Order: sequence, then C-alpha cells, then structure tokens
Amino acid sequence: MIAISMLYFAVASVALFLYTLLFRSFEFDGISIGIGLVGGLCAFGATWAILNALRFGKVSTSWTIFGLSLVIPTMASIIFWGERLTLTKGLGFVLVCISIALIGKDR
Repeated sequence: MIAISMLYFAVASVALFLYTLLFRSFEFDGISIGIGLVGGLCAFGATWAILNALRFGKVSTSWTIFGLSLVIPTMASIIFWGERLTLTKGLGFVLVCISIALIGKDR
C-alpha cells in the first residue's frame, strides 16, 4: 500500500513538472512554495494516518472514516465560500452522522 501511494505521488509530481515545463514558466514566489509545502505535508500525514489505521485498526472502520473525508471540504465550501446546501448534500450529511453513530455502536 505504501509503494502504491508513493508511486501515485511520484507520477503526479512528474506529470505536473512536465506540464509546467512545457506550458508554463517557472515563476515561484514564497506563497506558492509555502502552500505547496503545507499541502505536501498534509498529503504525507494523511497517507501515513490511513496506512497506520488500516494496519492497526479494523479495516471496515478505517475505510469508512477515510471515505467520510469528502465531508470536510463540502462543509467548508458551504460555510466559507457560500455554496448552496442542496437536498442531496443535506441528505448526505444526515447519512454521514448515521454512519458515524453506527461505527461507534460497533465497539
């Protein structure tokens, strides 16, 4: 699993580097480098956390929590960027709450 994750990030990095080399100029400022470093550290931390959760925890619980990771960006888009809360998004949030309750009941 670690090899697949590292291969994924390596291929994505090479592809982005080649795209930048061919179609864009190399103009890096401090903000871009800082955002890239923070994003890379977050991606590394998330990969490390899910791999440890899968190794030491129950796969069903770990994978469910990992799948719920789409909830945070969706909530942020509603709260910070004014995206509209639709019926399907609201239903999704309700189902997420139910799934978390069911996971807690599993213990």
